[in-house]
Amino acid sequence: MKWLGRTRADAGQRGSAAASPGEPDARTGERSLVWILGTPDESIADDARATGAFVRRATFDPLAELVLVHRLAMAIAEAKGIDPDHPRHLTRSVVLS
Repeated sequence: MKWLGRTRADAGQRGSAAASPGEPDARTGERSLVWILGTPDESIADDARATGAFVRRATFDPLAELVLVHRLAMAIAEAKGIDPDHPRHLTRSVVLS
């Protein structure tokens, strides 16, 4: 599974995770889950489905859905043997005293 964060404000911005409006994102595909936490244009869900991604629309309040997103991410990490509290290749660059 891939993580793809996309908002209307991101659309078309250089370096963002989003494609231009109306364009499917190249990183979205058959092994992707697009979890919609708000009320986007229907075209965003359609574009994601066109790439083969599974689209899930929020059925609860967006903050409550975030708990489900977090639990899914934790379950995927656990299944892969990854410790989400100690990510690989991440170093501490800021030390507060």
